[in-house]
Amino acid sequence: KAVWYKLGEDNVVFRDWSTALVKLREWSVIEEYDSTFGDCSSILSYLDPFQDGLAAERTGFYLDNLYKCFVKGADAKSALAETNKVYQQKWGKNTVLGVNC
Repeated sequence: KAVWYKLGEDNVVFRDWSTALVKLREWSVIEEYDSTFGDCSSILSYLDPFQDGLAAERTGFYLDNLYKCFVKGADAKSALAETNKVYQQKWGKNTVLGVNC
């Protein structure tokens, strides 16, 4: 959560929808492009350390494996543990930070 606030309140992080919509409306009519509005580039490596265009493939791989575990009758904790293991085998041990359940 804290990493988002480093990007700037009322720029990337908004306290409520109405504030976000006001900013978006203002941004949409300005003459000069404001490149800082919504800019997450400084934390992209944190959000997606791969940055290889395959995030959707990895997400699909993870969700498919998770689904298969649930179909087999696994509870949430064991399904996540098994899915993390399979994901780490394919994408690397350092790619799963932790599980909270």
